[in-house]
Amino acid sequence: MKYLPRPRQAIRCSHRSALRPAEATNAAANPARRALGTLFLLAACGVLLPHHARAALTDVCIPVGSPTTQIKFPSRIAVTRKTPIGSVLATQTVTTTIECTNKYYPTGSFAVIFKSPYNEARTNTSRGFETSVSGIALDWTITNYNGQKYAFGSSPLNSPLTSLGVPFPHRPIIPITNTYTLTHTFELIRTGTVTGGTFTFPKITMMSKPESFFGDKYDKDLLSFTFASAEIVSASCDVIKNNIGVVLGRVPQSDFNGPGTAAQVRPFTIDLTCTPGTAVSLTLDDTYKNPGYPGTINLSDATATGIGIQMLDTWANKPFPIGESRAVGVTSNGSMSIGLGARYIQTAPRVTGGKANGVLTFTLEYR
Repeated sequence: MKYLPRPRQAIRCSHRSALRPAEATNAAANPARRALGTLFLLAACGVLLPHHARAALTDVCIPVGSPTTQIKFPSRIAVTRKTPIGSVLATQTVTTTIECTNKYYPTGSFAVIFKSPYNEARTNTSRGFETSVSGIALDWTITNYNGQKYAFGSSPLNSPLTSLGVPFPHRPIIPITNTYTLTHTFELIRTGTVTGGTFTFPKITMMSKPESFFGDKYDKDLLSFTFASAEIVSASCDVIKNNIGVVLGRVPQSDFNGPGTAAQVRPFTIDLTCTPGTAVSLTLDDTYKNPGYPGTINLSDATATGIGIQMLDTWANKPFPIGESRAVGVTSNGSMSIGLGARYIQTAPRVTGGKANGVLTFTLEYR
Protein backbone atom coordinates (compact mmCIF):
# COMPACT_ATOMS: atom_id res chain seq x y z
CA MET A 1 0.00 0.00 0.00
CA LYS A 2 1.32 3.44 -0.86
CA TYR A 3 0.88 6.24 1.67
CA LEU A 4 0.33 9.66 0.25
CA PRO A 5 1.76 12.60 2.24
CA ARG A 6 -0.87 14.37 4.33
CA PRO A 7 -1.59 18.08 4.05
CA ARG A 8 0.35 20.62 6.17
CA GLN A 9 -2.06 20.47 9.11
CA ALA A 10 -0.99 16.85 9.76
CA ILE A 11 2.32 18.07 11.15
CA ARG A 12 1.54 18.55 14.85
CA CYS A 13 3.25 18.17 18.19
CA SER A 14 1.92 14.62 18.55
CA HIS A 15 3.43 11.19 17.92
CA ARG A 16 0.12 9.64 16.96
CA SER A 17 -0.73 11.93 14.07
CA ALA A 18 2.82 12.43 12.82
CA LEU A 19 4.07 8.80 12.68
CA ARG A 20 3.03 6.69 9.76
CA PRO A 21 1.42 3.29 10.59
CA ALA A 22 4.53 1.35 9.65
CA GLU A 23 6.67 3.65 11.78
CA ALA A 24 4.30 3.29 14.71
CA THR A 25 4.68 -0.51 14.60
CA ASN A 26 8.45 -0.38 14.38
CA ALA A 27 8.72 2.26 17.10
CA ALA A 28 7.70 -0.17 19.83
CA ALA A 29 10.46 -2.55 18.81
CA ASN A 30 13.01 0.18 18.30
CA PRO A 31 12.99 2.67 21.21
CA ALA A 32 16.02 4.47 19.81
CA ARG A 33 14.21 5.22 16.57
CA ARG A 34 11.16 6.42 18.49
CA ALA A 35 13.29 8.82 20.51
CA LEU A 36 14.81 10.25 17.35
CA GLY A 37 11.35 10.71 15.88
CA THR A 38 10.22 12.62 18.97
CA LEU A 39 13.12 15.05 18.81
CA PHE A 40 12.48 15.63 15.12
CA LEU A 41 8.81 16.36 15.62
CA LEU A 42 9.40 18.81 18.47
CA ALA A 43 11.90 20.66 16.34
CA ALA A 44 9.46 20.72 13.45
CA CYS A 45 6.72 22.16 15.64
CA GLY A 46 9.05 24.92 16.80
CA VAL A 47 9.90 25.85 13.26
CA LEU A 48 6.24 26.13 12.30
CA LEU A 49 5.40 28.75 14.96
CA PRO A 50 3.85 31.73 13.19
CA HIS A 51 6.34 34.54 12.63
CA HIS A 52 4.42 37.05 14.75
CA ALA A 53 4.37 34.65 17.70
CA ARG A 54 8.12 34.07 17.55
CA ALA A 55 8.76 37.81 17.40
CA ALA A 56 6.52 38.44 20.38
CA LEU A 57 8.52 36.01 22.50
CA THR A 58 11.39 38.50 22.52
CA ASP A 59 9.27 41.39 23.72
CA VAL A 60 10.08 41.42 27.43
CA CYS A 61 10.61 45.12 28.18
CA ILE A 62 10.92 48.06 25.82
CA PRO A 63 12.08 51.65 26.43
CA VAL A 64 9.66 54.54 26.45
CA GLY A 65 11.24 57.10 24.14
CA SER A 66 14.79 56.88 22.86
CA PRO A 67 16.71 53.80 24.00
CA THR A 68 19.97 55.81 24.11
CA THR A 69 20.86 58.48 26.68
CA GLN A 70 23.99 60.63 26.56
CA ILE A 71 25.75 61.38 29.84
CA LYS A 72 27.45 64.79 29.95
CA PHE A 73 29.77 65.67 32.80
CA PRO A 74 31.23 69.21 33.01
CA SER A 75 33.57 69.73 30.07
CA ARG A 76 36.45 70.59 32.42
CA ILE A 77 37.01 69.03 35.85
CA ALA A 78 39.88 70.14 38.08
CA VAL A 79 41.45 67.81 40.64
CA THR A 80 43.64 69.54 43.20
CA ARG A 81 46.34 68.11 45.39
CA LYS A 82 43.98 68.43 48.36
CA THR A 83 41.16 66.44 46.77
CA PRO A 84 40.87 63.31 48.96
CA ILE A 85 40.95 59.82 47.49
CA GLY A 86 37.35 58.67 47.14
CA SER A 87 35.98 62.15 46.45
CA VAL A 88 33.15 62.52 43.96
CA LEU A 89 34.34 64.97 41.29
CA ALA A 90 31.20 65.14 39.15
CA THR A 91 27.71 63.61 39.16
CA GLN A 92 25.08 63.15 36.47
CA THR A 93 21.65 61.68 37.21
CA VAL A 94 19.20 60.60 34.49
CA THR A 95 15.95 58.65 34.46
CA THR A 96 14.76 56.04 31.99
CA THR A 97 11.26 54.62 31.64
CA ILE A 98 10.48 51.11 30.44
CA GLU A 99 7.33 49.12 29.71
CA CYS A 100 7.15 45.38 30.38
CA THR A 101 4.45 42.99 29.16
CA ASN A 102 4.36 39.25 29.92
CA LYS A 103 2.14 37.33 27.52
CA TYR A 104 4.35 34.37 26.68
CA TYR A 105 6.33 33.42 29.81
CA PRO A 106 4.13 31.52 32.29
CA THR A 107 7.08 30.76 34.60
CA GLY A 108 8.46 34.31 34.61
CA SER A 109 7.24 36.53 37.43
CA PHE A 110 10.08 39.06 37.02
CA ALA A 111 11.80 40.76 34.12
CA VAL A 112 15.55 40.85 34.77
CA ILE A 113 17.61 43.87 33.68
CA PHE A 114 21.39 43.49 33.48
CA LYS A 115 24.60 44.66 31.79
CA SER A 116 25.15 43.23 28.35
CA PRO A 117 27.93 40.62 28.15
CA TYR A 118 28.83 42.26 24.82
CA ASN A 119 29.89 45.53 26.47
CA GLU A 120 33.55 46.43 26.14
CA ALA A 121 35.60 44.76 28.85
CA ARG A 122 36.35 47.22 31.65
CA THR A 123 37.48 46.02 35.05
CA ASN A 124 36.07 47.66 38.12
CA THR A 125 37.88 49.15 41.09
CA SER A 126 36.45 49.39 44.59
CA ARG A 127 34.62 52.55 43.43
CA GLY A 128 33.58 51.82 39.85
CA PHE A 129 34.94 51.17 36.38
CA GLU A 130 38.40 52.20 35.22
CA THR A 131 38.34 55.08 32.74
CA SER A 132 40.74 56.55 30.21
CA VAL A 133 42.24 58.83 32.89
CA SER A 134 44.52 57.34 35.52
CA GLY A 135 43.12 57.79 39.03
CA ILE A 136 39.55 58.42 37.84
CA ALA A 137 36.77 55.80 38.06
CA LEU A 138 33.18 55.85 36.83
CA ASP A 139 30.62 54.58 39.33
CA TRP A 140 27.05 53.65 38.38
CA THR A 141 24.09 53.16 40.70
CA ILE A 142 20.51 52.42 39.67
CA THR A 143 17.57 53.21 41.92
CA ASN A 144 14.66 50.92 41.05
CA TYR A 145 11.00 51.96 40.85
CA ASN A 146 10.59 50.95 44.53
CA GLY A 147 13.57 52.98 45.82
CA GLN A 148 15.98 50.07 46.12
CA LYS A 149 19.54 50.84 44.98
CA TYR A 150 21.73 48.55 42.88
CA ALA A 151 25.50 49.02 42.53
CA PHE A 152 26.02 48.34 38.83
CA GLY A 153 29.60 49.59 39.09
CA SER A 154 30.54 46.78 41.47
CA SER A 155 31.25 44.20 38.75
CA PRO A 156 33.01 44.36 35.35
CA LEU A 157 31.28 46.31 32.60
CA ASN A 158 30.55 43.17 30.57
CA SER A 159 29.40 41.10 33.54
CA PRO A 160 25.66 40.30 33.71
CA LEU A 161 25.99 39.26 37.36
CA THR A 162 24.74 42.57 38.74
CA SER A 163 21.05 42.84 37.89
CA LEU A 164 17.70 44.09 39.08
CA GLY A 165 14.17 42.79 38.61
CA VAL A 166 10.79 44.37 38.01
CA PRO A 167 7.42 42.60 38.42
CA PHE A 168 6.44 40.74 35.28
CA PRO A 169 3.06 39.04 35.90
CA HIS A 170 1.96 36.53 33.26
CA ARG A 171 -1.28 37.60 31.55
CA PRO A 172 -1.74 35.50 28.38
CA ILE A 173 -5.34 36.47 27.54
CA ILE A 174 -5.51 40.16 28.41
CA PRO A 175 -1.88 41.33 28.69
CA ILE A 176 -1.04 44.04 31.22
CA THR A 177 1.70 46.56 30.46
CA ASN A 178 3.62 47.66 33.54
CA THR A 179 5.59 50.92 33.41
CA TYR A 180 8.70 51.43 35.55
CA THR A 181 11.08 54.36 36.02
CA LEU A 182 14.75 53.71 36.77
CA THR A 183 17.07 56.43 38.10
CA HIS A 184 20.70 56.15 37.01
CA THR A 185 23.43 58.00 38.93
CA PHE A 186 26.85 58.22 37.28
CA GLU A 187 29.77 59.60 39.30
CA LEU A 188 33.39 60.38 38.51
CA ILE A 189 35.48 59.45 41.53
CA ARG A 190 39.11 60.03 42.39
CA THR A 191 40.73 56.67 43.15
CA GLY A 192 44.43 57.55 43.02
CA THR A 193 47.04 59.90 41.58
CA VAL A 194 45.55 61.96 38.76
CA THR A 195 47.85 63.02 35.95
CA GLY A 196 45.08 64.55 33.85
CA GLY A 197 43.81 63.83 30.36
CA THR A 198 40.63 63.40 28.34
CA PHE A 199 37.89 61.34 29.93
CA THR A 200 36.22 58.94 27.51
CA PHE A 201 34.13 55.86 28.18
CA PRO A 202 32.63 53.22 25.89
CA LYS A 203 28.94 52.78 25.27
CA ILE A 204 27.07 50.83 27.95
CA THR A 205 24.22 48.55 26.87
CA MET A 206 21.65 47.02 29.20
CA MET A 207 19.55 43.97 28.34
CA SER A 208 16.35 42.42 29.64
CA LYS A 209 15.09 38.85 29.82
CA PRO A 210 12.27 36.97 31.53
CA GLU A 211 13.09 35.20 34.78
CA SER A 212 11.87 31.90 33.36
CA PHE A 213 13.22 28.45 32.56
CA PHE A 214 14.34 29.45 29.06
CA GLY A 215 14.86 33.12 29.88
CA ASP A 216 18.43 33.26 28.57
CA LYS A 217 17.14 32.44 25.10
CA TYR A 218 15.06 35.62 24.98
CA ASP A 219 17.45 38.30 26.24
CA LYS A 220 17.23 41.53 24.30
CA ASP A 221 18.93 44.96 24.20
CA LEU A 222 16.94 47.43 26.29
CA LEU A 223 18.82 50.67 27.07
CA SER A 224 22.18 52.19 26.28
CA PHE A 225 24.30 55.09 27.54
CA THR A 226 26.96 57.07 25.73
CA PHE A 227 29.41 59.47 27.35
CA ALA A 228 30.58 62.89 26.21
CA SER A 229 34.29 63.52 26.62
CA ALA A 230 35.57 65.78 29.42
CA GLU A 231 38.94 67.26 30.24
CA ILE A 232 40.36 66.15 33.60
CA VAL A 233 42.90 68.70 34.83
CA SER A 234 45.39 68.04 37.58
CA ALA A 235 45.17 71.47 39.14
CA SER A 236 48.45 73.11 40.08
CA CYS A 237 46.90 75.42 42.69
CA ASP A 238 44.96 75.01 45.91
CA VAL A 239 42.58 77.61 47.32
CA ILE A 240 43.38 78.35 50.96
CA LYS A 241 39.71 79.09 51.78
CA ASN A 242 36.97 77.88 49.46
CA ASN A 243 34.28 79.84 51.30
CA ILE A 244 35.11 83.50 51.91
CA GLY A 245 32.92 85.80 53.98
CA VAL A 246 32.98 89.52 53.17
CA VAL A 247 31.41 91.79 55.78
CA LEU A 248 29.94 94.86 54.10
CA GLY A 249 28.74 96.27 57.41
CA ARG A 250 25.90 98.63 58.24
CA VAL A 251 25.56 101.37 55.64
CA PRO A 252 23.44 104.52 56.16
CA GLN A 253 20.74 105.02 53.58
CA SER A 254 22.07 108.55 53.16
CA ASP A 255 25.20 107.15 51.45
CA PHE A 256 23.11 106.60 48.32
CA ASN A 257 22.18 109.69 46.30
CA GLY A 258 20.84 108.07 43.13
CA PRO A 259 21.36 105.09 40.85
CA GLY A 260 25.05 104.33 40.41
CA THR A 261 26.19 105.87 43.70
CA ALA A 262 28.00 103.46 46.00
CA ALA A 263 29.11 102.89 49.57
CA GLN A 264 32.63 102.31 50.85
CA VAL A 265 34.67 99.46 49.31
CA ARG A 266 35.39 96.44 51.52
CA PRO A 267 38.60 94.75 50.29
CA PHE A 268 39.28 90.99 50.48
CA THR A 269 41.57 88.46 48.83
CA ILE A 270 41.39 84.97 47.34
CA ASP A 271 44.58 83.26 48.50
CA LEU A 272 46.25 80.39 46.65
CA THR A 273 49.25 78.11 46.89
CA CYS A 274 50.50 77.10 43.45
CA THR A 275 53.32 75.56 41.51
CA PRO A 276 55.61 78.46 40.49
CA GLY A 277 54.92 79.71 36.98
CA THR A 278 51.20 78.84 37.01
CA ALA A 279 48.94 81.25 35.11
CA VAL A 280 45.66 81.86 36.94
CA SER A 281 42.32 83.09 35.58
CA LEU A 282 39.24 84.02 37.62
CA THR A 283 35.55 83.89 36.67
CA LEU A 284 32.75 85.31 38.84
CA ASP A 285 29.48 83.43 38.33
CA ASP A 286 26.69 85.32 36.56
CA THR A 287 23.69 83.66 38.25
CA TYR A 288 22.70 86.93 39.99
CA LYS A 289 24.23 89.33 37.46
CA ASN A 290 22.67 92.79 37.19
CA PRO A 291 23.20 93.78 33.55
CA GLY A 292 22.53 97.47 34.22
CA TYR A 293 25.70 98.07 36.23
CA PRO A 294 29.20 96.69 35.54
CA GLY A 295 30.51 94.09 37.98
CA THR A 296 27.23 94.07 39.90
CA ILE A 297 25.08 91.25 41.28
CA ASN A 298 21.59 91.44 42.71
CA LEU A 299 20.91 90.61 46.34
CA SER A 300 20.01 86.96 46.96
CA ASP A 301 18.85 87.07 50.59
CA ALA A 302 17.44 90.47 51.38
CA THR A 303 14.66 92.69 52.69
CA ALA A 304 16.39 95.86 51.48
CA THR A 305 15.50 97.09 48.00
CA GLY A 306 17.05 99.29 45.36
CA ILE A 307 20.66 98.18 45.85
CA GLY A 308 23.06 95.53 44.58
CA ILE A 309 26.63 94.48 45.31
CA GLN A 310 29.41 95.60 43.00
CA MET A 311 32.65 93.58 42.70
CA LEU A 312 35.88 95.49 42.11
CA ASP A 313 39.35 94.62 40.87
CA THR A 314 41.32 96.52 43.50
CA TRP A 315 44.56 96.26 41.52
CA ALA A 316 43.00 97.93 38.47
CA ASN A 317 40.57 100.01 40.55
CA LYS A 318 37.59 99.21 38.34
CA PRO A 319 34.57 96.86 38.36
CA PHE A 320 35.43 93.19 37.89
CA PRO A 321 33.31 91.76 35.03
CA ILE A 322 30.68 89.18 35.96
CA GLY A 323 30.54 85.93 33.96
CA GLU A 324 33.81 86.51 32.10
CA SER A 325 37.15 84.77 32.59
CA ARG A 326 39.93 87.24 33.39
CA ALA A 327 43.64 86.56 33.81
CA VAL A 328 44.74 87.64 37.29
CA GLY A 329 48.45 86.81 37.23
CA VAL A 330 51.23 84.22 37.19
CA THR A 331 52.58 82.73 40.41
CA SER A 332 56.27 83.15 41.08
CA ASN A 333 57.07 81.84 44.55
CA GLY A 334 54.33 79.28 45.24
CA SER A 335 51.71 81.63 46.70
CA MET A 336 49.31 84.18 45.25
CA SER A 337 46.65 86.59 46.49
CA ILE A 338 43.95 87.93 44.18
CA GLY A 339 42.85 91.36 45.39
CA LEU A 340 39.14 92.11 45.12
CA GLY A 341 36.65 94.43 46.72
CA ALA A 342 32.89 94.59 47.28
CA ARG A 343 30.51 97.46 47.95
CA TYR A 344 26.82 98.28 47.91
CA ILE A 345 25.64 100.21 44.86
CA GLN A 346 22.28 101.87 44.23
CA THR A 347 20.47 100.21 41.32
CA ALA A 348 16.98 101.77 41.51
CA PRO A 349 15.59 105.28 42.05
CA ARG A 350 14.56 104.48 45.61
CA VAL A 351 16.39 102.60 48.37
CA THR A 352 14.69 100.97 51.37
CA GLY A 353 16.60 99.62 54.34
CA GLY A 354 16.82 96.05 55.55
CA LYS A 355 18.92 92.91 55.28
CA ALA A 356 21.14 93.01 52.17
CA ASN A 357 23.05 89.77 51.63
CA GLY A 358 24.45 88.27 48.46
CA VAL A 359 26.24 85.15 47.29
CA LEU A 360 28.73 84.73 44.45
CA THR A 361 30.54 81.62 43.21
CA PHE A 362 34.00 81.98 41.73
CA THR A 363 35.93 79.63 39.46
CA LEU A 364 39.71 79.52 39.07
CA GLU A 365 41.51 78.12 36.06
CA TYR A 366 45.19 77.17 36.06
CA ARG A 367 47.53 76.86 33.09
